[in-house]
Amino acid sequence: MPENNLPMNFIKQTTLIFAFASLVLSSCTKEDDHTAPEITFNEPSLNLYGIADTVPVKVHIHDDEELEAVTIQITNDENDEVISMKWNHVYNAHLMIDTFFVAYLDTALSVDDMCNYYILVEAKDASGNSEEEKESVHIMEGSMDDHHSHSGMDDHMDGHMNHSGL
Repeated sequence: MPENNLPMNFIKQTTLIFAFASLVLSSCTKEDDHTAPEITFNEPSLNLYGIADTVPVKVHIHDDEELEAVTIQITNDENDEVISMKWNHVYNAHLMIDTFFVAYLDTALSVDDMCNYYILVEAKDASGNSEEEKESVHIMEGSMDDHHSHSGMDDHMDGHMNHSGL
């Protein structure tokens, strides 16, 4: 009869060792990661664009461990139109997004011939930490050249000041 207890004790000990090892290994996973991803806007570099201008969106997302998902939502405040983009299962610590949208102004709805677009970037890492950053751009009727020449912005945009009164 004691011979039957020997294999049973061996099985119990082996199971206990395996369970303990699994517990130790699972505690060493990304649960210790409490750092949210970092989001950096490289573009848009201007905050004023004209109708039909191409607005660049360049964003760098970095995490100390691993990104899981990134979402970009571009909202036109004039008509609440939303452009959405999503990257799932990134499995990388860095992601560089280089995209664009075309500025649109619905002049039938607009009273002031201007609107704002809001660019919201949300990033989530594999541990569930998340971060969001928001940028906005102002859209006005006409081209950027029209606004620069009438507002005197040319002088400031190229680094020169207009000192005509001096």
